[in-house]
Amino acid sequence: LAEKRQAKAKAAQAREALNEARALPLTMQQDIARHVMRECTDTMGLMATAAKAGREQNAFYTLHITELQQRIDHATLLADSDGMDRRIMALSMARSILQASSGAETSEAYEELAADILQWAQTILPDFSRYQAKLLH
Repeated sequence: LAEKRQAKAKAAQAREALNEARALPLTMQQDIARHVMRECTDTMGLMATAAKAGREQNAFYTLHITELQQRIDHATLLADSDGMDRRIMALSMARSILQASSGAETSEAYEELAADILQWAQTILPDFSRYQAKLLH
């Protein structure tokens, strides 16, 4: 029960990050979206390397998602304002995409959230296709 509550809170944080990001000027949105996509594509690249080496992918995902959460917590502690800063927004959204793609979170809400984030990034990034190609590998 506690894990479900925690997962719901993380999903709500990522949804809030997406909503706040959408309210920013386009150039700021693009910076956030690129940060999200870099986090995800870097992880996927490491996953492909780990898979080729025969290493356990689920453990790697868990480790990376935990590391992202620690970075979010650290950034939150250092944040000056009541709202989310752009770094927290990007990390929260990247964590949600990775949780959905890794199967760590199998709820429809997470899958829908990840799809919404990717749709938003695709809409605002003229170079989205280069990230998309890396995500698919």
